[in-house]
Amino acid sequence: GEEAIAQAMLYLAPRYAFGSTIRYCRNFARCIISAAAERKADLLIMGWQGHRRGGFSLGSTVDPVLERATCNIAVFKDCQQHKYMNVLVPYAGGPNATFSLETASIMVDKDDGRVVVLHVAPPGKPTQDIDAFLDETVPQLNVSRSLFEPKYVIARDRFKILLEEADQHDLVIIGATRDPVFRQRVMGSLPEELARHCKKPLIMVKAKHPIKSFIKRWL
Repeated sequence: GEEAIAQAMLYLAPRYAFGSTIRYCRNFARCIISAAAERKADLLIMGWQGHRRGGFSLGSTVDPVLERATCNIAVFKDCQQHKYMNVLVPYAGGPNATFSLETASIMVDKDDGRVVVLHVAPPGKPTQDIDAFLDETVPQLNVSRSLFEPKYVIARDRFKILLEEADQHDLVIIGATRDPVFRQRVMGSLPEELARHCKKPLIMVKAKHPIKSFIKRWL
């Protein structure tokens, strides 16, 4: 832990106000949640190796943090690049959509990159209006509307389509499920299934508060 903090300070301290702390605890998730609450954090960033352990959806640390933390959360899986050329944002409406789009606007290359906002609807079901969502959200992000490309797919197997689309992109950004963790363990959920099976870099986000572009202070 001390070595990792020293390396982080070496690279981040010249650009950001940087502090560190080491805590010793029996339960990692409870420790992370309490630390974020004590510091009144706006955003909690976690790394995840992509493994599922025991009866948890994403893991014994990530699952409780996603459920109980009182701030916005971004969980990074295999994200080693600074910028990405082709970013995929699956869109189904919901409270995490704006946070997903904002994160994509930060991670994508501003000059030559693109963000594909994808909605997959079953046959015979109404589709979400991606263009209306972009028209409402993009002006808040201070980036060009031309970065974003809506895409609609009609298919019965949403999971298969999402995995196929993910393989064609450098980064996937998806909102976490809003269901309680105990339901995820019993029933599973599409976002967590995609997070586990996707082979590309992935960020899972969960918004607890209205997004006010605070994430730009951190990434």
